[in-house]
Amino acid sequence: MSIVKRIRLLNSTVVLVSLLGIVAGCKPTPSEPVKIAILGPLSGNVKPFGEANRDGALLAIEEWNAKGGVLGLPVEVVVEDCVFDSMEAIAAVTTRVIEEDGVHFIIGGIAHDAIIMSRIANPRKVLHISASSPDYLATVDEESRNKPYSFRAVPLDSFMAEAMAAFAIEELGAHTAGVLYNEENDIETHYAEWFRDGFQERGGNISIFEAYDRSAYTHAHEYSWDTLDQVADANCDVLFLPGYSPVVNRIAEQTKEKSIRVTLLGSDAWDASPQLDLESLEGSYYWSRYSPTDPRDMVQDFIIAYKDKCGIEPDAYGALAYDAANILLQAITEAGTADPEQVKDAMVGLKFEGVTGGGTFDEFGDPIKEVAIVRVEGGRRIFHGFVMP
Repeated sequence: MSIVKRIRLLNSTVVLVSLLGIVAGCKPTPSEPVKIAILGPLSGNVKPFGEANRDGALLAIEEWNAKGGVLGLPVEVVVEDCVFDSMEAIAAVTTRVIEEDGVHFIIGGIAHDAIIMSRIANPRKVLHISASSPDYLATVDEESRNKPYSFRAVPLDSFMAEAMAAFAIEELGAHTAGVLYNEENDIETHYAEWFRDGFQERGGNISIFEAYDRSAYTHAHEYSWDTLDQVADANCDVLFLPGYSPVVNRIAEQTKEKSIRVTLLGSDAWDASPQLDLESLEGSYYWSRYSPTDPRDMVQDFIIAYKDKCGIEPDAYGALAYDAANILLQAITEAGTADPEQVKDAMVGLKFEGVTGGGTFDEFGDPIKEVAIVRVEGGRRIFHGFVMP
């Protein structure tokens, strides 16, 4: 596989292309390599996420190339560092790989950077798939109009919160739920609202819906959760806690101290909480974007291959990027061409299976996809299964 890192080879082919007046955004000819850019932050504070995004996508592409590429053509990769905190730099790099490197496909964006990439790619008819950005505006504009050349491999946050609500009712048999969330954290607030709405839409009753402030975090070890008495009085079957370990641990401790029989539920914030008190949270559940304990062969094979290549265990960013690259190459195969216009049409009707779950895309390029549920059991985080809202 050829990885281009800002290296320009001024050979006769480039001269011929220039003379013919072929510019970026034109359809690739059948004999050309399929050129894909992998963009993400490879420096700065979020460098580990960008590196995982790069490594997961590269692993998938290397596997395709080892089997003959796609449509019998090799896949050529352009890897670029997008400075995460600079919108101008992200836009410049995205523009450059399209106009100078001539890429027709982009895998990139871990958060808000995907929005900028999509704004550059769509007018140029370059297909863009973000592996891990949950930002709504990565696939639609400010007026909720579809960006037809943009897709994502990770479900929307609202979709995953609704999946947890469905899991609570359909698998746990919950009828009554409580919700405690940090009102000063936007994502916790949204998770709380989306879970509440999904639970009620399925006939469940929300008996407690209460916000707390930052003091619950700053004084977590001594904070007294009097609200838990209300949870007990309301006979809540489940208590949804979308926050992080300091608060979640304290609530788990106090539910046990008060002998409150309620199943605790969490969000993917629990995945980002290495200090989670797994002993106190025994029997709890949370959703995850990827579970390394998923026993499927494709997941365990991916973990082995990633460790062999990178020397570390893959995280959700690496797994989602691996899936994003495989989805893109599957769509090119099913389209029977590397023409981005036809590939984007193939993406819309695609049925895919990935290490982070299987599914399809809706009309906005967002995945309708299985959401992994993790159970805390025996001091470990164990893959429980998949759920669809």
